[in-house]
Amino acid sequence: MNEGQNAMTIEIHQPEIEALIQQRLQSGAFHDVEAVLLHALRTSELPTKVSSIPARTTELQDQDGLSATERRERDGRKSLPELFESIRGLLTDEEVDTLFARNRSPSRPVDLS
Repeated sequence: MNEGQNAMTIEIHQPEIEALIQQRLQSGAFHDVEAVLLHALRTSELPTKVSSIPARTTELQDQDGLSATERRERDGRKSLPELFESIRGLLTDEEVDTLFARNRSPSRPVDLS
């Protein structure tokens, strides 16, 4: 830490978070916990509150007079961005590329001449 910077103590109470940090450290991609946290914070977007987003006035209403957003809130369901918000930034770009890369076809080459 550089002179003039304040130290901060962070307590982690969820074993899943600690395991993810340990996994990143053991991968060799990060040299300490601060590097893991810095990467996670820099690559994640600030969350937006659903209530701060104005409702679209053109959204269709069902027979009960509820829009899709209102029905989803009533039923306790989440939109896809809300659903995956908790895992955003947990994987590096390289990990995503590895996990979701298309597999090359194991078929044999074909001579078309």
